[in-house]
Amino acid sequence: MTEACPFSPFDPTVMADPYEYFAWLRANAPVYEVPNAGYFAISRYQDIKEICKNPAIFSSVCTGFLRRDKGGQIRVMDTDTTDSASGLVLGAADAPHHTRHRGPLSKTVAPRVRQLEGWLRDLCETVLDSAINRGSMDFMEEYASLVSSRAVSHLIGLPPEDAKQLESWSAVSAQIIGGVSSDAELMENGTAILDFRQYLADKLSEAREFSGDNVMGDLCTLMRSSDNDLTEGEILGILFQLVVGAHETTAAIIGCALQMSEYFPDIYADVQTDHALIPNYLEEIIRLETPAQGNYRKTTRETVLAGVRLPKGSPLMLMWGSANRDEHEFENAGELILDRPNIKNHLGFGQGIHFCIGAALARLEARVAMEVFLSRCEKLTVHLTYQKPKYLPSLFIRRLSKLEVSFS
Repeated sequence: MTEACPFSPFDPTVMADPYEYFAWLRANAPVYEVPNAGYFAISRYQDIKEICKNPAIFSSVCTGFLRRDKGGQIRVMDTDTTDSASGLVLGAADAPHHTRHRGPLSKTVAPRVRQLEGWLRDLCETVLDSAINRGSMDFMEEYASLVSSRAVSHLIGLPPEDAKQLESWSAVSAQIIGGVSSDAELMENGTAILDFRQYLADKLSEAREFSGDNVMGDLCTLMRSSDNDLTEGEILGILFQLVVGAHETTAAIIGCALQMSEYFPDIYADVQTDHALIPNYLEEIIRLETPAQGNYRKTTRETVLAGVRLPKGSPLMLMWGSANRDEHEFENAGELILDRPNIKNHLGFGQGIHFCIGAALARLEARVAMEVFLSRCEKLTVHLTYQKPKYLPSLFIRRLSKLEVSFS
């Protein structure tokens, strides 16, 4: 019988620093049935990759999330959502529905991301110059989060003045799936999500009358086409996932890229000197401090993984953050190595048919944000008002809550 894990994923100290917990699971119980919780934690790279290669056995249609109940037990909370507008699209859908959603979205997102760089650079320069003139900033709120919310708003076609509200709705969504909400917060957050969905419905209705040169305009054009088979509810679900998925994780990458200057100062100095190193630096950031730490699957039939029997209907938690620290895949996994030969093999954007559709956007935003920051600060002294880093409490989102910076 497997030894009980000495760590709880809901322990605040584990959320702040989960890597000892991940290492214990990989070494002792890579497919771990959490006692009395009704789910399995999957922690090794190859096992997670195997799951992602077999979506027919390991379904992405999971209508629940982990949460600690009133008695302190970890449970899978069933949200009982079965309609597309509630989120069963893209990453939460299986083929053939996933294929129907992803195909047309890829055709609009990919070319529009490639057109975004100039606009994004101007935004980063404007935001950062204002902060430098003030002499200080909360890097997370005033740069990382702002840039990511404005970028996804611009890409989709939402008003720039709504970016702060979108940040708030994204944070609420992340808090719910992060499993840390109290009963009262769940009620309040549920109301906020309904407001968010109504906002998107209103904006989509406006765009159907006056389609803009953006992703929402492209989707509206598709809705009018005879080739379209997406429902309005599915398109709303797609827009919802785009906003939430693109904001929190990208802000996390940008924030961590600066934070890591404290842990790897020599490497950061090399990146300051040679901006061509930024892409590889960011890939290692995504691997080391994976912004989306996990994801859910459910078995469609009884199967065996790494010698462990999984009954049909078993909820699984795929622990991307653990897989990306797996020493069997990444030598010296806890180190930031710019010339790592398999530097893009990480699972920071998932794997298989559900590979993150916003990966190119996240990489672009993080690269441009870092290029602008390093260029603007080349002749300045940048001081991080550094204490022990504080992360937002969440099972899945690894994101700094604050990062105070001063300039002189």
